Amino acid sequence: MTIRMFKAEIYRLKFSKPFYVMFSIGLVAILFQTYSILDRFYIYVGLEDGELTQIFGYNAFLSMGIDGFMMFFIPFIVVSIFSSEYSKNTYKNLITKAKEKGYVFLGKYTAFIGVIFMMNFIFAILSTSLCSVVNGWGDTFNILHILNILFLVIKYTLYFVSVASLIIILSFIIRSEALIVILFFVTNIIESLIASFLPMLNNRFFILISKLFPTSYSNAFFNSNNAETLHAWFSICLTLLISVMISISVFQKKEI
Repeated sequence: MTIRMFKAEIYRLKFSKPFYVMFSIGLVAILFQTYSILDRFYIYVGLEDGELTQIFGYNAFLSMGIDGFMMFFIPFIVVSIFSSEYSKNTYKNLITKAKEKGYVFLGKYTAFIGVIFMMNFIFAILSTSLCSVVNGWGDTFNILHILNILFLVIKYTLYFVSVASLIIILSFIIRSEALIVILFFVTNIIESLIASFLPMLNNRFFILISKLFPTSYSNAFFNSNNAETLHAWFSICLTLLISVMISISVFQKKEI
């Protein structure tokens, strides 16, 4: 059931125009990055002085700012997958018992992870390839550079999925897709404020709780500090585990 649902969601999303729009915008962003178009504009109008910032192939994906780019599109991807109608082309004959609904959710959830990973992977290939051709690799080529890029794709995927955890749960409760998108940005602002405020209380318990918020573990997750990175990995895995358990419980009560 889960595999069938995964295939059905991916097949349906292949013909979704918003995803082609997202990829088009991503390609434009990569072109701007590769040719330093914004830097050229700032220098032209006199807002900046100095040399152009040149992005090389080995660090192109990291320099792309994919986090800000994807954070804007995450709620739309959530809406497309989790708030979609149950059409006859996907699961018209679905048995809607509670156990079967759990498989339906897992199919949707794995499709969501797959889409996020695919977008990160494609943007990594495009940005790395284009910057390498135009600006060069930038350093002595090492296979570890490629492995680091692939590992970064995986880390970004897990991070984006964890950030989307709350809005995924809300998408099963709220029927308005526009409201879901708005709530994603609102809850992110509230979450960042809470995560920033809790450590100020100088209480060990609240400080520990604050580290479970995406705002707290996002920087640590991409940090070279092993202790901080390990803590961020734990926070993200715990977030994903709890959110999946809650999501399945809520989804089982959803009318199909």
